[in-house]
Amino acid sequence: MVMAVSCGAGECKINDFRHHKLADNVTGGDQARMRAIAAKMVSIGVNVIALLALNDEGAPAFDASNANYFASLGCATFACTPDQFPEVIGIALARGDVHQWAAKAGIAVRRG
Repeated sequence: MVMAVSCGAGECKINDFRHHKLADNVTGGDQARMRAIAAKMVSIGVNVIALLALNDEGAPAFDASNANYFASLGCATFACTPDQFPEVIGIALARGDVHQWAAKAGIAVRRG
């Protein structure tokens, strides 16, 4: 479940994204809708993380156009191996510098 709370002008809104599936980055879905939802989530302060691939090879295949879009929104956008995942997702969740970590680990990342 993904929920976000945004406050301003003396009121708070709860945005419930439970029913908004952000489509698989490769196999399709409604990409325009996926991008619109992601942009909305980012605009209200949700920490959106785009995991391009979780694979022993690091990044076997992903949609470069979507990766570039997520990166342009300022989302942490990366692929990694299962062994690297716990550390890099921890950095991403804390809104840390995924690019710096990736450079040290030899992981390619997308920049906006």
